[in-house]
Amino acid sequence: MAYQHFPTISSAALKRPILYSDWLASTYAPVGQDELREYVKHRLKVFYEEELDVKLVLFDEVLEHILRIDRILKQPLGHALLVGTSGSGKTILSRFVAWMNNMQACQIKVHKNYTSTDFDKDLRAMLLRAGCKNTKICFIFDESNAVSTAFLERMNCLLASGEVPGLFEGPDYQALMQECREAARRDNWSAESQVRSQTTLC
Repeated sequence: MAYQHFPTISSAALKRPILYSDWLASTYAPVGQDELREYVKHRLKVFYEEELDVKLVLFDEVLEHILRIDRILKQPLGHALLVGTSGSGKTILSRFVAWMNNMQACQIKVHKNYTSTDFDKDLRAMLLRAGCKNTKICFIFDESNAVSTAFLERMNCLLASGEVPGLFEGPDYQALMQECREAARRDNWSAESQVRSQTTLC
């Protein structure tokens, strides 16, 4: 269709795949597929040694998926829904890209007695680490974690507004305020001793 409507178009403009990354240079620029594959192979080897011993088959589509996930994680509040068959490598790819960006990959550990209360506790701990400890976190929530529709409702609220209603109440809210005050003191910010209004953790 491009050649039909634009007869003078250059074949280079239609060359695929189109890969952009800042891994091979200091700026976000086009990268060659072979050059990128060699770099990712080297980094995957280190990733296997440091994180987990799970081998990935590095075919062309994997490179494209890796760069898509990387672009999303570099965006403020970036999030994605990865669709594919179970065991296709979605979680491993996400963990690898998070590792490449010096982010801590977090995933809840569901067991047969895992409840909404446990999920809320894990969410509070993760949000405290991200908000008060300034930890770069990649939270991975896969299909095996969705043992209750309540979990999906909480995740929907978190993605839509940056908070889960009722997650921090009573002692949990007081603990959050204490963590915020300590973080403010560490960064030499002035913090009020009494918080008069509700605070939203984003």
